Amino acid sequence: MLNMAQSTYANLESGKTVLSVDRLMRITEILELDIHQVLEESIHSHLQPQHGDAKLPGRILFPDTKEAYDELIRELRNEIDFLRSLIKSESVISK
Repeated sequence: MLNMAQSTYANLESGKTVLSVDRLMRITEILELDIHQVLEESIHSHLQPQHGDAKLPGRILFPDTKEAYDELIRELRNEIDFLRSLIKSESVISK
């Protein structure tokens, strides 16, 4: 469902590969999770000791969560700008 090789998935799980915002969004869609809740739980668990186990549930998904939020915000703003331009185009055409 993610269109990736098993080795790529294993690298994501082990932290060898950084999870992109697009891929995180796809994973949350597949698992029917709220991306905001996943990020919030990741931040919370990042502040808690993990007892050396990198595979504990809720571990941090991004080395730098702020960068992930910033990227997500940029993507959402771009989408909003695009939708606004469509609305403006429709209003010009309908006049």
